[in-house]
Amino acid sequence: MAEAPGQMDTGSRTTRSGFVGLAGRPNVGKSTLVNQIVGSKVAIATVRPQTTRRAIRGVATDLEAGTQLVMIDLPGSSARVMNSRSA
Repeated sequence: MAEAPGQMDTGSRTTRSGFVGLAGRPNVGKSTLVNQIVGSKVAIATVRPQTTRRAIRGVATDLEAGTQLVMIDLPGSSARVMNSRSA
């Protein structure tokens, strides 16, 4: 029996899984959010900007619902956006 992507048959129950990547500006709480959702400290969370330098992964599992989320905490990005007047 072929399962759909992101699903695994575990006997009589189907487990659904997926990936969530958190990207955004530095020092806005991405690591804190990952820690809260996963339920343990997997990412360093400080007030100092640029603490996360590499992608950090944590897995959140809900056994009752039969779901798993792979949370990916990405480093903050602060790329400058050029507008048409500054060219």
